[in-house]
Amino acid sequence: MKENSSNDRDRIMKQTSSLFCLNPFLDEEGILRVGGRLTRASVPFHVKHLVILPLKGHITALVINHYHQRILHQGRGMTLNKLCTNGFWITAVARHIYDCLPCRKLCASPQDQKMADLPKHCLEPSPPFTHRTRYISIHPVRILRTDQGTNLMGARNELFEAVKEINQDKVREFLLAKECDWIEFQTNVPPASHMCGNAR
Repeated sequence: MKENSSNDRDRIMKQTSSLFCLNPFLDEEGILRVGGRLTRASVPFHVKHLVILPLKGHITALVINHYHQRILHQGRGMTLNKLCTNGFWITAVARHIYDCLPCRKLCASPQDQKMADLPKHCLEPSPPFTHRTRYISIHPVRILRTDQGTNLMGARNELFEAVKEINQDKVREFLLAKECDWIEFQTNVPPASHMCGNAR
């Protein structure tokens, strides 16, 4: 193939075009390609003279998305390199990648969730418990609240099984004598550390 002259470039494109500096030319099939200075290089023709794709268009979007997915969404630079090594020159890679939903999810800034109000029992003053066997003998107990740790959930299940085997009436009388209602066992939602008054 003969070398491309500046006259060919001037004939097919205005000097004010952003592609003018690429020394573009039309090949034998009428495809617009990058000229450059690699005409004598011993590399494939499609590598020496990349196909220039339009800034916008369905075909352009399909080509970019194809190679962007091939490199597993590694960003603009890697996508552009992959396009060039496969014979395409596109200047709008960043614009198309910006609309890529997986990339927007991966690169999004972390969101700060507003924490809910603390439960009422965490705000009322009460002395702390010092020993399990003294829960009721020292202070009235109405709610047992824990997180969902495996050891605590195991203890909760054992407690429920044990309660089924005891005399419910005697337990209720004992609790009423200690100014306690029937003790409610509550667990926090796993990611809600603030429910026990903890702050991150």
